[in-house]
Amino acid sequence: MDFEPWQHEPDEWKPPSNEEWARLANPYLVSVRMAWLTLFKTKPELMEMIAGMDREGIFEPYGNGIRESIDFFKAFLAVLEAAEARIICAGLSLGDEEDSTKNRR
Repeated sequence: MDFEPWQHEPDEWKPPSNEEWARLANPYLVSVRMAWLTLFKTKPELMEMIAGMDREGIFEPYGNGIRESIDFFKAFLAVLEAAEARIICAGLSLGDEEDSTKNRR
């Protein structure tokens, strides 16, 4: 399987710079941490947590933060999966090239 390198576009998505990462930790990485903590709660614990957050007016931003983080990280996932597929394809092709070189000798 062959592939062509992606071509840069003027409005393409780019990963954050080192400086931008520090600013992005809040909200995106905070949302990931909160989502992870949520997974270890029972349904009654989560219901109680949500009720408290709702009373404090922070439930909606919390839920929106998770949705925004999902959207933010989708681009990362697309880039990582595409790179993984290309690495696997190129790596598996090494065996083919070595075999064809041996057959030509």
